[in-house]
Amino acid sequence: MIDDFSGNGKWQELQQELGINETNSEAFETIWKQYAIELCVSRDVETLVPIFVKELGLKIPKDYSLLAGFVDRFH
Repeated sequence: MIDDFSGNGKWQELQQELGINETNSEAFETIWKQYAIELCVSRDVETLVPIFVKELGLKIPKDYSLLAGFVDRFH
């Protein structure tokens, strides 16, 4: 059984790890929602990292794994 991110602060924790703040939070959510359906069907979550870097100017390390960021926060 996996607990989702609802009400536990894990989603915000992941965003902070990526460098999301009050300034770019809305843009991040827009990008996330744009690709959410594809993530459930055909897109690898790791393909979002370069999009976040390009669109939001984030400084995410080259070896960062968004998938690991999610898995590390599962309960």
